[in-house]
Amino acid sequence: MADKLCDVGQDRILLFGDSLTQRGFKPATAGWTSHLADAYLGKADIVNRGYSGYNTDWCRQILPSVVRSLAPHPSLAPSILFATLFLGANDAALPDVNPHQHVPVDRYAANVESMIQTLRASATDRIVLITPPPLHEADWAAYRKSQGGVLDRRNSFARQYRDASIRVATALGVPYIDTWTVFLGSDLADRIAATAELSAADDAKIVALFEDGLHFSAQGNALLYKAVKQLVKREWPHLDADSLPSVMPYWANVDTANIAESLLGGRKVLDQ
Repeated sequence: MADKLCDVGQDRILLFGDSLTQRGFKPATAGWTSHLADAYLGKADIVNRGYSGYNTDWCRQILPSVVRSLAPHPSLAPSILFATLFLGANDAALPDVNPHQHVPVDRYAANVESMIQTLRASATDRIVLITPPPLHEADWAAYRKSQGGVLDRRNSFARQYRDASIRVATALGVPYIDTWTVFLGSDLADRIAATAELSAADDAKIVALFEDGLHFSAQGNALLYKAVKQLVKREWPHLDADSLPSVMPYWANVDTANIAESLLGGRKVLDQ
């Protein structure tokens, strides 16, 4: 047994998106994807495929290749427990200010639908759609100014993309996380979408969610991780991190008189 290669690989959880996913492994803000990686240690591999600055036009092109790259061995197909799809923050860039990243909302919705179908056909039908989130406009404007730019996103415009993503998810029967209500609650979310004047307390609540007005702080990351964990437990309870067994046996259960069989017995032997 010891001279053979056996399948000891872990199933994957694919996180596909833009910088809001890519930064999910950022230590300084305790990213939401790092929380997932910790929860699934020894049980599943978290595959972060977040591409900073990307929109759905670009991500739609690369998703099939991303999925195919996840095959752990030429003799095995990709094994993905579930996937998150989290895009739209860049699509919602204002077209007159940032046409390079902007994607019209109707095409955004079509792209999201196409990527859901790609995942269903080649990866998994267990998909979590995460809506593009709100932002703190003043803080994002300050960050953009520090980089020599101007404000290129508005909550009133971004809300259209949030609504479109929910329509697609509902039509296709895909569970979704509405970041607007997760972060703000429905009342405050509606008010910032309508550009209503906010109290100092409400403004402070929004500020605390972001490190620069757009990308999540530790608080925002914690809220998103909690929402993902709750959705998985509700929709696919057998995939909850607390329910999945570890791939390898617990150290105290290894039979030291027959180590190879104890560790590798019953596993698929890989082509060499």
